[in-house]
Amino acid sequence: MRRSHLAVISLSLLVIASDPIPPDWLIIRVLPFTRLVYRAEPEIDPAIVLSVIAVESMGNVDMVGAHGEIGPMQVIPRSWTGTVQQLQDELYNIRTGVNILEQNTEDYGLEDGLAYYNCGPRSLGSACGDGYAELVMEHLPAFREALEGYEPRAYLWDAPGIRAWLVDWGY
Repeated sequence: MRRSHLAVISLSLLVIASDPIPPDWLIIRVLPFTRLVYRAEPEIDPAIVLSVIAVESMGNVDMVGAHGEIGPMQVIPRSWTGTVQQLQDELYNIRTGVNILEQNTEDYGLEDGLAYYNCGPRSLGSACGDGYAELVMEHLPAFREALEGYEPRAYLWDAPGIRAWLVDWGY
């Protein structure tokens, strides 16, 4: 494991151990994902998705987990989730994570669905899954408050063709 990953993991554990409510810097770091979360069209509360992003990656799009998890939602590349290259795209990563999270919460309820998202089948009733679900739920009120009054807007430059054109031209 690279030193940068160890530093991020150590920082994550420090944040988790010292402050169960997300600190302001973490909220500020995760809120830029709001537009992408709304573009993913989640059926679940977008604040839950932002809370998951905060806990999973602390808003670090380049985060790679110990088991190969990638991006803001820390999705593991599998045949049904996409390739590494696909999951490095922030919108694709969030859409995939939201789909998995929605299926888990539909099957197991919110807290067990969160546990399953993090730890998989072994999570239900385990310290791994329960601790993760508790942490996401503790972050949730702060992200709900941050989203009060937020109205998602569609921007012309978000259209895939326009976006590619702007990137080609260096914008």
